[in-house]
Amino acid sequence: ASGKHLEWAITQVIYQDTHRGDGYNIPDDLYLNVKFGSFGSKVSPLKAGFALSGRVPLGENHNVLFEPYSGGGLELGMIGMVSYSPDLLLPENAFNLHVNLGYLHHNDLGKRLTGAATDTIVALKSSQEFLWGGGFAIPTTQFDFTFEFYGRMFTAKPPVTAYAREDFIYFSPGVNYRPKHWLALNAGFDFRPDGQAITEKWD
Repeated sequence: ASGKHLEWAITQVIYQDTHRGDGYNIPDDLYLNVKFGSFGSKVSPLKAGFALSGRVPLGENHNVLFEPYSGGGLELGMIGMVSYSPDLLLPENAFNLHVNLGYLHHNDLGKRLTGAATDTIVALKSSQEFLWGGGFAIPTTQFDFTFEFYGRMFTAKPPVTAYAREDFIYFSPGVNYRPKHWLALNAGFDFRPDGQAITEKWD
């Protein structure tokens, strides 16, 4: 973080399994994120912000199975954020609501995605995604109950050789338990709207 309204992060993924025999990326891609937030009147329950992101394709292989789509281009994204809480001093101690809307440009025009010598399919236009999310938290003395929705929707789909080109939505309920001031336990689940439980998360 740098000051009251700015937060930035640089993340280097060291290892990524490509799920191609013994294939892996060392190192994998570099992620750049800059967030501008906490904008709004001091007497307003609403706060706003936005974030800029970039993905630098340092890994040898992209279009990885079981991972969000990446075509191997320099990806750029932007997301807007709005939060609501009636407690102006300690927002996390009251009901709080958050909504995010964003856009991701994959910059994959002309890319071949599989790496196979027989692959003649290229991206004829840059793939683009609309990102969205929303959630709220209900805090109590020892428990916080959280509910989130999030999803991704392609506005320009990648070629048919892409492993992850489908749109999706997830619903994620969770609970945070604080038995002591120095201890917090978190549990959550991800569900698809069609009823399929996807993952179980414990922190």
